Amino acid sequence: MSLFKRLLFSFLLAILVPALLVGVFSFHRVSQAIEDEVSHSVRQTVQLVNQNIGTHISQAVELSTVVYINPAVQRMMGRQTAATWEQLQDDVQELREDLANVTRYQEMYTVRLFYPDRGQFPSGFEMAELRPLDLLEDTAAYRALLRSPGGMLWTSEPLLPQLMRDEPYVTLLRLVRDKENLTELGVMTVSMPERKLWGIVDDVKFGQAGFVFLMDNDGKVVSHHDKSLLGEDLSGKPYASAILGQTAGDFMAKVDGEEYLFVYQTIEGTPWKLVGFHNARELRNTVTVVRNATIIIALLCFGIAIVYSIYTSGWFARRIGHLIQAMRKLERGQLGTQVVLEGRNRDEISQLYTHFNRMSDELQQQLETIHATSKKMREAELKALQHQINPHFLYNTLDSINWMAATRYKAMDISRMVTSLATLFRLSLNKSHEMTTVSHELQHVDCYVAIQKIRFGNEFELKVQLAPGTERLGMLKLLLQPLVENAILHGFRELDDPGLITIDVSVDGDYLLLDVEDNGVGCDGEAMNERLRQATGAEGQGYGLHNVNERIKLYYGEACGLTFTVPRHGARGTRIQVRLLAGMPEEVNDAS
Repeated sequence: MSLFKRLLFSFLLAILVPALLVGVFSFHRVSQAIEDEVSHSVRQTVQLVNQNIGTHISQAVELSTVVYINPAVQRMMGRQTAATWEQLQDDVQELREDLANVTRYQEMYTVRLFYPDRGQFPSGFEMAELRPLDLLEDTAAYRALLRSPGGMLWTSEPLLPQLMRDEPYVTLLRLVRDKENLTELGVMTVSMPERKLWGIVDDVKFGQAGFVFLMDNDGKVVSHHDKSLLGEDLSGKPYASAILGQTAGDFMAKVDGEEYLFVYQTIEGTPWKLVGFHNARELRNTVTVVRNATIIIALLCFGIAIVYSIYTSGWFARRIGHLIQAMRKLERGQLGTQVVLEGRNRDEISQLYTHFNRMSDELQQQLETIHATSKKMREAELKALQHQINPHFLYNTLDSINWMAATRYKAMDISRMVTSLATLFRLSLNKSHEMTTVSHELQHVDCYVAIQKIRFGNEFELKVQLAPGTERLGMLKLLLQPLVENAILHGFRELDDPGLITIDVSVDGDYLLLDVEDNGVGCDGEAMNERLRQATGAEGQGYGLHNVNERIKLYYGEACGLTFTVPRHGARGTRIQVRLLAGMPEEVNDAS
């Protein structure tokens, strides 16, 4: 899978999955909150309507109490014998005046008194407010009133249709008792037109199809906007069965295939239930709007996220692609290849660009340095070939000279010099190997010193100090002889005292240290070190200090080489330290 596809997939996964989870979770929570809020609103509305109806119920009960305790009612209902017309007229006048004083009840309620006929009213007496009790005795409401423990009952059963003008009423029936001995005197009714009761809740709507209605404990409709349903028995309906016998609550139920939220409460002091219902589909319309809005917003966000992911992934992949192209060019040998930085961007990829450009420049410089070094090595090899002498011819010639000097002319000095020279050549050639051991290198120096002592008449001595185990360590050959030669030719030239050359071999960590020190006239060490750092050397010096230093750095690296240091014997003399990598000859060969 390409980097672009990986980045695109990662971005989409990192953006879309959390967004989808948050969207689903938020939609669920918001939907639940909206449904809960609407349900709570329906419950509050039903409760408020319940309180309003309860107020009118309380007013009817209050009115019945006013009539119940009225002295004229107690006298008229409590007489055991016939009253005179004058008494009846006084009582009726007093009752009507008392009822007229309760003005707030006049338009809403109709009060009637039903008395048992004991002959207390003269023949021919008629009054709208007074009726014989036998008109009620055959009704179910009256029988239920007699069973009522409080002597009070609300009913929606039609009572005396001939008096109600065929208009539906709800009626409070109350037993009238003697205030003194609680003897039953008759029945009082307080009637209210159903249309007046419905007027309290007529404006209450829940959506397009939701409303409230009243239902009694038997499941019959007490008040409804559809008057044809008044008195209809709903007890067979599933939702009505869930309401009957309960005080208050809410639930979801289906009616004619539609799901509704039902909220019901019992009206205090009555056997009626106030029922409100709301179409669940309408209830969820708001949720649907929220859902659709959420989906649209989510799709827009997803689209933006996809576009952003494609752009960002392409941007990263394109920049990485530029770097890969530059690396391939460099791999094909196009040295100095550079990646162009885009604008002022300084992010991690720009840092990669910068480091690649720097690495490309350094690689080009190093290859140029290696090329120059290789050229110098080839030139040095060419010079060496030009001056090379056949080793076998040289050894045979020196051996003949040694034999003639020792046997024919008895010249032992010449014999020793020739022997040292032959050994010197043998160690110098070293079977064409560049590496030798510390022991062989010191032997090579010793032969050179022996020849020079014969030449200069034993004017100097050589002293060697070896740390244990260092004689077997490997090193580049022909490093010490030029340093010793420099001490003999330049250090002891104007010296009157005997010269001393000391070679101290030690190991410091990963490095082999060879200190060559003389007690000669000395030199400016800082100036010599500066000449070595500037890589300047005199032409024709052969194995001079410059060439020795260059050979060491070529084989061992820039951390190694020659360094002029302070002599141990004070201010006079010269001390040169040779720093090499410590190792056996084969190990050094491998490293080089």
